[in-house]
Amino acid sequence: LGEMTVAATFYEEALTIARERGDPAEVAQALFNLSFTYIMPRTEMLRGKDLVEESLATFQQLGDEAGIMRALWARGSLSVFQEAWPEAASDFRETLVRARKLRDAYWTSWSLHMLGASETQLGDLDAARPHLEEALHLLESSGEITGIVLALDDFAKLWAKSGDVPRGL
Repeated sequence: LGEMTVAATFYEEALTIARERGDPAEVAQALFNLSFTYIMPRTEMLRGKDLVEESLATFQQLGDEAGIMRALWARGSLSVFQEAWPEAASDFRETLVRARKLRDAYWTSWSLHMLGASETQLGDLDAARPHLEEALHLLESSGEITGIVLALDDFAKLWAKSGDVPRGL
């Protein structure tokens, strides 16, 4: 994840500049970028939530489908870190619909991964399996090494939850 305090300083400045310029699209993107410096390292989750909610609302006002998709994914990630699985699954389902509509393979694969992981945590293994299979296929075909590793971990959790502990190990 790199040095988040350095990134936060950079993204805070970018947000200040975007607000001064008065461009709502730049503000929404800057809010999204800054939110990750709080959400991903799990430091100031409430600050991250406020940022991502403002970003989402701004993208919605602009009708920016790609921005809405990304902000929903960030909000879903926040829910994962808070172990709010129903909320996470809901956001990732919506993210997946939007990613497919936009024909965005990157966000489709990551949405499938996060949706399948959330469904596994909810115990909905029949729904999780095809999402994880498709995620792994897309991640493999794009050479997304980090995603492949995470998808394999998703499968280990799915197998363990389904009672196939040896396979999960």
